[in-house]
Amino acid sequence: CKITACIIEITLRRRNSGGLFQELYEEIYCKRRDTALLLIPSFLYLVQNNLLFVAVANLEPAVFQVLAQLKILTTALFSKILLNRQFSVTQWGALILLTSGCIVVQLDSASRVSARAQHGAPMFGVICTLLAQCTSGFAGVFCEKMLKASGGGNMAIRNIQLSVPALFFGACA
Repeated sequence: CKITACIIEITLRRRNSGGLFQELYEEIYCKRRDTALLLIPSFLYLVQNNLLFVAVANLEPAVFQVLAQLKILTTALFSKILLNRQFSVTQWGALILLTSGCIVVQLDSASRVSARAQHGAPMFGVICTLLAQCTSGFAGVFCEKMLKASGGGNMAIRNIQLSVPALFFGACA
């Protein structure tokens, strides 16, 4: 489990300087604003995972895999919006070409798989997949923006800040 690995990393790194609880106190409790802001991507990742389960249940694997490649473009779009990242025409072209290449590879591999009976609600699956790609792109870029604003911090702490609320949100769902 990721939380366990993070706790072990912090414990080993801080064994001579206050230990695990001191770091958790300093980085999570004392920096409440950062911890509160990380609730947003934590919740979005939980939503994304649930949307993906619904999408997989309602789509053929090939369609799902093709739509999943749109995450590349949504992440770039949110990078432009949230981080003011500038992309040249060449870079946008490369992103579109990369996404297209991923789609072609997925379609090629899907054509070799035998077709199975249609089931579920395909349009609902498409909508869930598109929403999942948007939540993933937004959450990833939001985390990047937070990490840059707070000077980065320790990744083990950031993983705990993302994981613990997700466990709570998941248990409540």
